[in-house]
Amino acid sequence: MARFGTIRFSSNCEGVDLSPDGRLIASADNWRGISLWDARSGKLISRMVPKAHPEDDPLAVVCAARVAFSPDGRTLASCGSPMVGGDHISLWDVKTSSLKGELGADAGVAYDVAWSPDGRRIAGVRPDGSTLIWNAATGERQSEFKQPEGPRSVWSSRRTASNWPSV
Repeated sequence: MARFGTIRFSSNCEGVDLSPDGRLIASADNWRGISLWDARSGKLISRMVPKAHPEDDPLAVVCAARVAFSPDGRTLASCGSPMVGGDHISLWDVKTSSLKGELGADAGVAYDVAWSPDGRRIAGVRPDGSTLIWNAATGERQSEFKQPEGPRSVWSSRRTASNWPSV
């Protein structure tokens, strides 16, 4: 493994993901929304700001928390808890950096987002620990999994796992 360089953020970086082809890095931060970087050079390619965040309002906070590339690398899902405009998963066209759609505006999705390996489903975690699954093509909610009873909940994504104490 070779180190290519360092990308420096001007505010808190809450989440990152590497595109499937390894050419892009997506980052989510508290103040600037979502950024796409060239993985080799470290140069900023574009910035994607959720529509709930007015660019000209320096007091507005985006709180983008997580980003996840689709398996084909063409779509980027981001989630967070914008302090203006509500909670949702945003779907971005990677090539144009434009907003393609939103999921879960009524579901309170805030903490994490992941794609199924085949790219047909998107999962999001709500503040209560439950997980929602959507059809990626239609945006239709397919299922919901409540947080299990017991001392721990486990969420697995891309060969990593996170756990939270049950409340």
